[in-house]
Amino acid sequence: MVKRPILCLVAVVSAFAITAVPAQAGGTTSVSTFPASTTISPSTKLLIQACVGEPVVFSGDSLVVVHETTLPDGSQQIVVHRNGKGAVATGATTGATYRIGGADTFVEFTAPSGTFVSTFGASIRVTGPGGGPGFRGHILFHLTVDPEGNVGADVEIIDITCT
Repeated sequence: MVKRPILCLVAVVSAFAITAVPAQAGGTTSVSTFPASTTISPSTKLLIQACVGEPVVFSGDSLVVVHETTLPDGSQQIVVHRNGKGAVATGATTGATYRIGGADTFVEFTAPSGTFVSTFGASIRVTGPGGGPGFRGHILFHLTVDPEGNVGADVEIIDITCT
């Protein structure tokens, strides 16, 4: 099993909508939705190409949803979620279409006391035609820092597999 970091980038290319909704205990939440174009980082592209056995060209879109919540005590939470919509990779040699399914979520929480919690999780799956070669990846990063600046949790899990 090959284990390497994945990095997927999103470029926001269109307008967005913002809606304010009440949060629990009198806080407020803003929700923004962005249509976006999906861009795969060069290192992830190289890993996918190694797994499928040919150079590929990516196309497709994503939907990005951002939730920002402020609680009455001043705590804030931001959640950014991205989900692919019709993303594919086309083989430059064979013309094969590789289907891409994936999503990532970033969550950040800060409290007035100085506590900070951040989590990023991403999963991607590239499926080749007719059971052909593909790629599966999962990432999880988590960090917790207390008000004194002490790191209470620092987790990194990366799992990359050619299928």
